Amino acid sequence: MRSILAVALAFVLFLPVSATGQIEKKTSEVTGTTQLASTDMRVLFSESYPGRARFRAVCEVTETDTTWQVSIYGLIGEASEMSSTGRVQVQADGEPVQVQAVRSSRRSVNGTIFEIKHVRFHRSDFKRVAVAGEVLATIGPYQFEFSRELREDLRLILERMPAQQGPRTASSDSSESQR
Repeated sequence: MRSILAVALAFVLFLPVSATGQIEKKTSEVTGTTQLASTDMRVLFSESYPGRARFRAVCEVTETDTTWQVSIYGLIGEASEMSSTGRVQVQADGEPVQVQAVRSSRRSVNGTIFEIKHVRFHRSDFKRVAVAGEVLATIGPYQFEFSRELREDLRLILERMPAQQGPRTASSDSSESQR
């Protein structure tokens, strides 16, 4: 099962990304958890990271909690310092953004290492990242630039997930029929 997941992840990371933001909504029939997430991986620009990088935005709502997350994926031939560091700093328009938590993982698929950082934010900080003119993330010695255009997914998630509310449904979201 793990190898199928790893191959699927590798396939998704190598697909071309669309130029406009798109999100999808999934609700677990078992847990009731709702997730709004980027449909595609977005390109991250870096002059210092020796591999390729992508990111994806996710908002997950359970009965007791809402999490706001940006997952950063590094693809590289040999593990870099991105794998071993827990230090992630984010800046929006030159000002520090508070990171709530960082979860790291690493997988190897057919000679490619996937270095993954799941960066959680409070909603207000996720919004700062979404609307800022310039966003930079520093992971260990590497710096990544999140282009404003490719952060449209974050803004769409915020639009569909208003503060203090769960996800909009077709019966409560009149804009759904207009999309």
